[in-house]
Amino acid sequence: MSGQEVVFGKRGAPAQRAAPRREKPSPAFLAASEAARAAFLRGDLDSAADVEPAPAAGPARFDEEADMRRFIGANWTGYRELWRKMKDAPDLAPSRSYGAAAFTGLWLLYRKRYALGFLTMALQFGATFNAPEIGALVDLALAFFFGRYGKAIVVRDGLAAIAKLKGECGAADDIDVRIVRAGGTTLVAPIAGALLASWLLIAASGEAAGEGGAILAALLGVKI
Repeated sequence: MSGQEVVFGKRGAPAQRAAPRREKPSPAFLAASEAARAAFLRGDLDSAADVEPAPAAGPARFDEEADMRRFIGANWTGYRELWRKMKDAPDLAPSRSYGAAAFTGLWLLYRKRYALGFLTMALQFGATFNAPEIGALVDLALAFFFGRYGKAIVVRDGLAAIAKLKGECGAADDIDVRIVRAGGTTLVAPIAGALLASWLLIAASGEAAGEGGAILAALLGVKI
């Protein structure tokens, strides 16, 4: 044949070139192909594309810490380790707070624990004027308790408030703002509490002085 070189083999017969050898697909490839085909026929590929992957554990823990940081506000670093101890345990964990020990009720108002703050101040005021013999002991007991568990009370209330707000429907930004409002600190409440306590002390002292003057006047027979 013109234009082609003929190669003769044994006994002058033209040699035939061997056909390329086709490799058989591996069993793993066949299994994967069969599974993909079956999934396509069932429609699983379309449904799987709509399923969002589960969030990793790392970001979830970060979100929990971010929420508590929003609630605590000032001095978050002083609360972080205590929060880590309490976030999975409901009991109050001991800590140390000199501010809570020194100012008790006013410190609670500063931390927006209004009900407990005013209750503590009322207890101190009542013990001082109605039972002066134990008034100092009550003050010491309250100072010791809140100095040891004051921060834990704030963390416990924060965990409860965050869980409640997270369970409500609403935008994420709105929930973050409400967490900040539920916690944090304020100077208005302790200042108002200090003014109220001062007024009560002056009023009680004036009443006591008036009663003492009336008794002294009665003993001396003088009308006032």
